Amino acid sequence: MPVSIERSVWEYLSGKAAQRGVGLSELVTEVLKRDIEISEALK
Repeated sequence: MPVSIERSVWEYLSGKAAQRGVGLSELVTEVLKRDIEISEALK
């Protein structure tokens, strides 16, 4: 499912994904899931 993100965010996350040896999509999914968990915990 395609999404658009700001270039600076893409560059940052691409770098982190490369450091961890994972794909960008995998990292973005992990980050978003963590954000959802935090949001749900704060309800």
